Amino acid sequence: MGTLPATFPPAAAEFHKPYMEFEYEGKVYRVENVDGGHNGRVAEGCKANPPEWDETKQRWVVPVENHVIDIDFSQHPHFAAALAGLPAFMKLRITSNPRSSRKSVGQLITAGNRAEAPRYPIDCVFNMYVRAVLPGKWPVINVRPFRLVARGLTQWPPPVGTTYINEDPVELFPEWIPFAEKLLKPIVTIRPGDHTILTRVFENVAPAERSTGVRAQLRAWINRLS
Repeated sequence: MGTLPATFPPAAAEFHKPYMEFEYEGKVYRVENVDGGHNGRVAEGCKANPPEWDETKQRWVVPVENHVIDIDFSQHPHFAAALAGLPAFMKLRITSNPRSSRKSVGQLITAGNRAEAPRYPIDCVFNMYVRAVLPGKWPVINVRPFRLVARGLTQWPPPVGTTYINEDPVELFPEWIPFAEKLLKPIVTIRPGDHTILTRVFENVAPAERSTGVRAQLRAWINRLS
């Protein structure tokens, strides 16, 4: 199927989720036809590093960062009926967690062994951290990462139509309460099993991280505190 290149271009994507299910105060809410992704709002998209040998997996792997998640429910007013009784959810927004200590990272796990060049097919496994903002409440985050997995990819960036499966529940706790996951029940839990289907994939040629001046300095200061 071909060998992997030594480097990869930075990429971003938009996606469609046929459904998502949230559990809130003991009740499950289901929303359908959710669109999200980069949409010009995410700073970096996906960044892949050169392949390296993983002694534990006994495979060549490619470390990858994921900054693509951006779902703004205010752009989906037809969800009102599905979320009846929870009008605040209409303004719910879920994004990749911007804190440097909560980076969403993963690996492209290649076929072959150490004597061979890393080659396709590859499995992509992301360990994801997100932040959700609900009106009138503190931002909530997941403390334990959840896995997004796509298997048997024959190219990278992945093509349109690639499906990622959410393998874990996403338990969201108040961001600024220390040890909230030990003291509280999750505010919201996103149930596992939903699919994320890529609808657009493009090279991210001008990431916002190149910006200079006050905004860049402020971002660097925040990262040092994270």
